Amino acid sequence: MTLSQRAKNEIIKKPLDEGYALAELSAIIHTAGSIVISQGVLGAEIVNETKNLSSRIHKILKTLYGTDIKTADDIMIGKHMHKAIIPENVAHMVLKDCAILERNDQGGLSIITGIDKHLVMDAPSRYAYIRGAFLGGGYITEGKSFRLEFVFSNKEFAKDFQNLLRQVDIIAKNTLRKTKYILYLSSNQYICDLLAGIGADATVLHIYNELANRSVRNAANRTANCISANIDKAVDTALKQAKAIEIIEKSKGLDFLPQKLKEAALARKQNPSATLQEIADELKLSKSGINHRMSKIIEISNKIMEGDDAK
Repeated sequence: MTLSQRAKNEIIKKPLDEGYALAELSAIIHTAGSIVISQGVLGAEIVNETKNLSSRIHKILKTLYGTDIKTADDIMIGKHMHKAIIPENVAHMVLKDCAILERNDQGGLSIITGIDKHLVMDAPSRYAYIRGAFLGGGYITEGKSFRLEFVFSNKEFAKDFQNLLRQVDIIAKNTLRKTKYILYLSSNQYICDLLAGIGADATVLHIYNELANRSVRNAANRTANCISANIDKAVDTALKQAKAIEIIEKSKGLDFLPQKLKEAALARKQNPSATLQEIADELKLSKSGINHRMSKIIEISNKIMEGDDAK
């Protein structure tokens, strides 16, 4: 089950807030619904891949209109797509109440493409509308980062919805994907704020846990890389010191070195893989002290290689 499906199923199972059910239904129809006219009779259908969305729509219609919906699973337009059919006897009333249809000046019906401000007058109604839009046309992708998208067919509706999100302090970016208008959130904070506001608390917890785990893994990787780099550096330093000592020993002998440098050279020769700190501890010196002596040994080795025998 995808993160989107988990979030939607979590929301669908939440109790219906009757006072804001109409706002939620309006957004569902706007994002996943279509108006159907068959033999002169007006109807409405909601098609979506979320299997349990029909149960949510059923609760809303039963609560507001005392009627049931008809459903059809695995319809022909796509595998595992689900259709909720609003009964013809209430379809016109539902579309009118949801501010989707209105009478025009000629007495006919026209479609309202934007969001009716009377449905989203306060914060609870706005979140109810956002909840419906997420159920009908929202998606969460989980990869290297989280992203929440809303997919719309109508530009005016997308613009109104972007303004609606701004009213609850959520800033969405927009883009055009073929013929679809996309609003998306890439900020983890905005994503979690939105999901918390529409009732997907467990999904918010999952995202926070995943972000915490990623932070721990990233910190561990950085530490491992740092340790690895330090090991490589220590090995490289030890090899340089051993090579310098070998050059001095073959060309001059270690007795050529001053006593303090000879002690350091012998300690390194006897412990070729030891760290500077370990050699310093053995000689009862500070790390900077042994490092200074090794630097002098390398300097003498370089002079010998250059033909300069001076200590």
